[in-house]
Amino acid sequence: MRRHRDVADQSGVSGVPLAGRSSLQRRSLSMAQVFARRRKRSEAGDAEVRAGAGELAGPAVATMAAMAAGPGSDGGSPGAAGANRQLKYISLAVLVVQNASLILSIRYVRTLPGDRFFATTAVVMAEVLKGATCLLLIFIQKQGDLKQFASFLYDSVVVQYMDTLKLAVPSLIYTLQNNLQYVAISNLPAATFQGNEV
Repeated sequence: MRRHRDVADQSGVSGVPLAGRSSLQRRSLSMAQVFARRRKRSEAGDAEVRAGAGELAGPAVATMAAMAAGPGSDGGSPGAAGANRQLKYISLAVLVVQNASLILSIRYVRTLPGDRFFATTAVVMAEVLKGATCLLLIFIQKQGDLKQFASFLYDSVVVQYMDTLKLAVPSLIYTLQNNLQYVAISNLPAATFQGNEV
């Protein structure tokens, strides 16, 4: 009787031993266990990212991490609410300047006389630069430990391959959008393109 209860506790459903289940029940149970483990890992990773953000970039990123954690995480202090509001306005201003300067600079270089560069080359180089920056930030977050860094990448890309495949679809669409953006900027005035983008 004791052994039967131990098996039932291990299986996650009391009273039904694991051996007495159908293969479908065993698979669904093992999938539930996998999802529970991934959720725990994800929550631990989120906490690690919030802690790492505070260490790496100081108060501005720590405030962003607190905002991502959700309401009530800062204890409701008025100073934190003011910092969050200030961060929102700073982020908005930076995004406006970045988007406007991106359109104007692309338009400028695409309308220069002479040979044009390939739009696909510019898109690929931009993505390579973004990927290298992200990898560097993850490496710094792992405190320069190459083994932890490689393990994290392996787990994120290979072990959780379904998530990687799901992210591949919007990535390809985003690449197509960026290529079409160069075509549109080359053929439209910057003001018209900017107005249509909104």
